[in-house]
Amino acid sequence: MAKTKTLGFWENFEFFFLSDDDARWKAIGWIIAVVGCLGSLEFVVLSSNVDDVILTMGGIGMLMFIAWITLYCSAPRTKKNAVPTLLSRRGFVFQTSAILAAALMGIGIRRVQAEIVDRELEDASLFPTKQESINDVTAVLQKAKATQVRISADTTKRAGTRFAEASLSAPDAWPATQALLNYKSSLNTSHPNPRPQVRLPFRTFAYYTWFTAVPSTGVTYALGLSNPPDVAEVHPLDKPDVNVNQIPRATFFLITVARLKLDGMFMKNVIIKDSQVDYYGGEMVLRNVYFVNCTFSINLSQNGVQLAKGMFNAEPSITLQIPSSAPA
Repeated sequence: MAKTKTLGFWENFEFFFLSDDDARWKAIGWIIAVVGCLGSLEFVVLSSNVDDVILTMGGIGMLMFIAWITLYCSAPRTKKNAVPTLLSRRGFVFQTSAILAAALMGIGIRRVQAEIVDRELEDASLFPTKQESINDVTAVLQKAKATQVRISADTTKRAGTRFAEASLSAPDAWPATQALLNYKSSLNTSHPNPRPQVRLPFRTFAYYTWFTAVPSTGVTYALGLSNPPDVAEVHPLDKPDVNVNQIPRATFFLITVARLKLDGMFMKNVIIKDSQVDYYGGEMVLRNVYFVNCTFSINLSQNGVQLAKGMFNAEPSITLQIPSSAPA
């Protein structure tokens, strides 16, 4: 009688992936269950950020897979017992569903964390005059940045408006207002980007510089070409637009890595990006102005609150006029 041949490690390995549907399904099911449970515990109990949770889940899943394959391929198995079977439709559906569930699990965790951070900011903004709420807003924003979780624009808008309105009677709320402004500006990543793009000064394009930092490191670009009135303007309110006779003219001005003051300025079709923006409560006119990833230093006043509320309500550009007769 011929001896029954025992399959070796690599033969078992091949049999596992090509024929043994039941073993594959059990492995996938157990790995997903264990990894999902441990990842959820780390996220909820230890309050770990999403990146750490995903890294942990990936490591545990890989270790479980290696251990499972090693044990399976090391177990004695004969050719008689190792009968190849075709993958059934049901088995294919189950395994595909399991793989999709594993892929969606990471997305689901990030979405849950975003909802938690949203709710924390919403709750903290309900009582903007309390010091505890002010501290909570700072902590929530730091958590959102550290975990790279995006707080919704609507929640940021509501929270910022509440703190801005409360600041006139509770000045301690103003730093939280500016922190929310900085965060909202970091969310405003989209802006018009027409071409051609020309760094200024160039030929007949002139522009005013009003940077408060000395020396200024700001860079200005002219974006696109248009005819009036759909053109960019940047000049002091008490001086004319030096580009008024230029046709065609820039559709937008893009000002980057600068420090600039809004007081006394007229701006139309302007994108201010990666810059420090100062406002001391003076007269100004903004028309279709984008603030992208900027930080703000705004004096607490009625005009400052009006500017902050206008920025929170920007969708995503701001149009706002503060006249000279307005109380500072």
